[in-house]
Amino acid sequence: MRYKFNILFYIFCLMTVVILNSCNKCRGDIEHFTFPEEMEKYFGVFQPGNYWVYYNQDSSKKDSMYISDFEEKKVTVNEELPPKSDCHSYNEKHFKLHTQYLTRGYNVHEVKYTFYCCDRWTFDTNISGQAPRPFEIIAKKTSNNSYVFNSSMDTISSLTINNTEFNDVLRYSAKYPFHTQNIESLVFFAPNIGIVQYFNGLDTFKISKYSL
Repeated sequence: MRYKFNILFYIFCLMTVVILNSCNKCRGDIEHFTFPEEMEKYFGVFQPGNYWVYYNQDSSKKDSMYISDFEEKKVTVNEELPPKSDCHSYNEKHFKLHTQYLTRGYNVHEVKYTFYCCDRWTFDTNISGQAPRPFEIIAKKTSNNSYVFNSSMDTISSLTINNTEFNDVLRYSAKYPFHTQNIESLVFFAPNIGIVQYFNGLDTFKISKYSL
């Protein structure tokens, strides 16, 4: 009798493991999402070894922007949505953005460049929740599979800085909720270059040189 009970218990445990594994198993192909071209041309340049140098309007302040602690990894997600398990994967980037004046009082910003199922990418600072957020950029997928940016973004056909013309510049505008004055901040991204100009509420900084 005891031997029979042990056999039944073993079968029960085996069936439980099989059922749990089948529930967590991806059904069919795993769809992989790559960084969209609409975002990569502005944010793909944020790589280790690259740097950007800026001066304010009277050249009394200099800002050097660079990247550290860069990590890129592949993430696989099992949504576990009954009656099947829908799985997808995507690449994700984490790094620290060093800058002296982009926001006042904070020299290092954690940046997360990632995907949220199943229709949007974000390029976001302040993932630790401790520092002011110089930008929070979202691109959402449309019905024709292209991506459009959130309402805080608009595109400038051209922007001239120090006699250099930059085309298709992406402008991010936001308010500083942590200041009583609710001052607006502006960050300008140029394709394949990165940030070329920014306003932090006090000063406007323009790019002087960069290395990619």
